Amino acid sequence: MLADENFTSYIEENFSNWDDDGEMVIQLLVNLLQKPGSADFKEMISGEKKDFAINLLKTVHEKANICKRLLFQN
Repeated sequence: MLADENFTSYIEENFSNWDDDGEMVIQLLVNLLQKPGSADFKEMISGEKKDFAINLLKTVHEKANICKRLLFQN
């Protein structure tokens, strides 16, 4: 999804810290998907970053149909 310019534009517009925290969020998600039982988010990130990640995931979930349409448009 990150390769899609529409998606990244949306994320950058709606999450002001994306430029600072985006790489961390991506790496955390990759690690979680590869080893689901190994991540302890309480030890890994601050409350503010946790809230950012939760809001990001909620937004992606809420916009899943839009994201799918954008991804499969090409």
